[in-house]
Amino acid sequence: GHGRPGRRLHPHAGHLAFLEAARELFSEQGFRETRVADVCERADIAQKTFFNHFPSKLDLLRGFADQAAIARLHETLALQRHAYLQEPDPSHATRLELLGRIPGMMMANAKRIAAALNDDYGYHNELTAYLFDVLNVAERAQYAAAHLEQWMKRDQRELEPQLYGSSKAYIEFQPKGVIGNMPAWNFPVDLSVGPLVEMLAAGNRVIIKPSEQTPAVGQLLAEMLGDTFAREQVSVVNGALDLARHFSTLKWDHLLYTGNTAVGRE
Repeated sequence: GHGRPGRRLHPHAGHLAFLEAARELFSEQGFRETRVADVCERADIAQKTFFNHFPSKLDLLRGFADQAAIARLHETLALQRHAYLQEPDPSHATRLELLGRIPGMMMANAKRIAAALNDDYGYHNELTAYLFDVLNVAERAQYAAAHLEQWMKRDQRELEPQLYGSSKAYIEFQPKGVIGNMPAWNFPVDLSVGPLVEMLAAGNRVIIKPSEQTPAVGQLLAEMLGDTFAREQVSVVNGALDLARHFSTLKWDHLLYTGNTAVGRE
């Protein structure tokens, strides 16, 4: 075995207990000097349970990072929710201005996007990146801007005059609020910034959680979108599986998930 039996905890409680014990020990004696056995003894939990949560000390560090990312996610969600309630239905001019930022952002970062995709995949054709991830998204934003006024118009409906007299009926399209987007790893730029176009056109606020399998793209998206939009309008959160699992449990006004069907049903 991996040591003394230790106490049994709910999986999530044990996870947090390890993180707290490790945080204390890392502070006291450093990462390199801290042994797994030390963490288990401080947390009073069996080593076997530790390895069920964290295959290595490196995974423990990722757990720290995810806890910080989750905390920031909650802050950002609250910030966007407050901003939405202050301005629940942005004007045509506001939406148009937001859409207008996207083409320039994509073109200015074209080479960085190609390089990040290449880093994450080991090899990714530069021309393919320009066509599918840069120009495609930039033109999508331009198309939305050109049709935005028409999309925002009320959809007039006919009524039976003998029943409703001179009454008028129409459908008025309204923003949903704060939207979460969990794109897949295989088209990490297109599936992140592409849907952002329609989300902003519809008057929403957006938080994107890129796939943990494309860390270079995730970091670049955080920088690009952070430089282009206020945090209460668009934000990116990066992290590993703990963040991904937590992200999908939040009370979004709408959640877009692209990926494995089995994972999506969890």
